[in-house]
Amino acid sequence: MAEEKPTGLTLTVQFEGLGRETRAIGDWQIDSSYLVATDGFSFDYLSENPADLRGLEAQPVKLIVGEAPQLLGRIDVTERSEFRSVACEGRDYLADLVECHVDPQLAIKDGMTLQAAVQLACSPCGVKIVLGDAAVVRNVRTGGKARGGGAPKDFRTLSLQDLRPDAEQGIYDYVNRLAVRHGATIQPVLARNELLLQAPNYDQAPLFKLRRSFAEGGANRIKSGVARRDFSSFPTFTIVRGVGGLPAASEKTPKNTSGLIDSAVLTPETQKAAITGRVKPAPNGADADGKLYRLLSLHDRMARTREHIQAVAFRAIWDRLKETLTYRCTVRGHTDPDSGAIYAVDTIADIQDEVADVNQHMWIYRRTLRYSKAGGAETDLECWRIGAYQLGASG
Repeated sequence: MAEEKPTGLTLTVQFEGLGRETRAIGDWQIDSSYLVATDGFSFDYLSENPADLRGLEAQPVKLIVGEAPQLLGRIDVTERSEFRSVACEGRDYLADLVECHVDPQLAIKDGMTLQAAVQLACSPCGVKIVLGDAAVVRNVRTGGKARGGGAPKDFRTLSLQDLRPDAEQGIYDYVNRLAVRHGATIQPVLARNELLLQAPNYDQAPLFKLRRSFAEGGANRIKSGVARRDFSSFPTFTIVRGVGGLPAASEKTPKNTSGLIDSAVLTPETQKAAITGRVKPAPNGADADGKLYRLLSLHDRMARTREHIQAVAFRAIWDRLKETLTYRCTVRGHTDPDSGAIYAVDTIADIQDEVADVNQHMWIYRRTLRYSKAGGAETDLECWRIGAYQLGASG
């Protein structure tokens, strides 16, 4: 007997500029990643009226999955090959910022808050409000509410070295550079005139439970899954120098110029494989006894304080350390069977996968909702260790 394909949730497309909406959609997909500038989407729009299928290029759309709004965007591309359907592809409204260059007359002043600078740079594309609390948007998209987490600290003021955009730089590239340097990223919300300044939220309870065991049965929610453990580049010890810092020759290097971090101890797996502490050059080298030693040495000439140094260090460390465990899976449907929440990025999943040998909470950084006639409703998830993407003020 053939396996029944899950129908999942219905996609509703609202054509905001045309004043109409439809659920007459064939195959569709919404792809979201915390680290990609824009979320992407595609759908097949079905209609018996040929006029409905014309003139959709550059039209603003709102995508709703079930009852939960997911994306505000614009149709970039259409393809026609069938009489009663048109294939549409597009990106969320941050694409307007990606494709628009910074105006040469932009004047951001020293001491402006990050919030005010981002709003001013993005204002030609209609942005009027810059928010700081991601929980509200997350709850709308998932249809659920994770416990824990809260609004971030006040927006930081900018210093002179942050301000000038590069020649022919896109607005998104410019403001995201400012945001990341001050401990945040630029994320879309559910209003075209708003943006979100957000850092990853690891302080929340798991909203989803993903299960796969060796035994077959209905409790297995994971259709396929793979854990990749790449130990090829994680650092065992890290030295970071800031402005004016000299090479760290001793542990007594001034606190405002250097940071020394025993980075192998950050996960149990790397701690087990590595030498503890720093190994300095010596005529008679240390006996590694089969254990690994890797020094990561960085120099950020704009880092001026211990806080800046720590932020630089942990961004670099976790960029390499995150590869020691990444997890990808495909699950049936679009929602968690227990909570009813729609899978979303910047949420925590409790993963119990006996086959891939993963038994821990992980952070979802990429999610793809999709439906096809051939495969039914499915969701692809990509997960990192909690804390694997670190941000912080560094200049």
